Amino acid sequence: MSLLVKKPARLKFLLDENVDVRLTSFLKKLGFSVLVSPKGLKNGAVLTLADKESCVLLTNDKDFTNLRAVKSSKFAGIVVFRVHPPTLSKLEYTQIMLNM
Repeated sequence: MSLLVKKPARLKFLLDENVDVRLTSFLKKLGFSVLVSPKGLKNGAVLTLADKESCVLLTNDKDFTNLRAVKSSKFAGIVVFRVHPPTLSKLEYTQIMLNM
């Protein structure tokens, strides 16, 4: 009897329009798949896109902290950044600290 081991799915990220797009190349360098939400999409459409693509949504929009408004079970998750100001250098610093 052989055990079949499935490889874990790679995380895919969807960056909301309010997230610094330089995060795209930063995450891609780490080997992640990254999509960028088109500008002007309403929150519901952003969630639909995250659903469709099975992505973790990265956003600065506090509206996504209201779990009652987020009813889907298909998307991989939501990360709401509360970094002030939300700069790429602070995110890079966090990555450096995690790697220590």
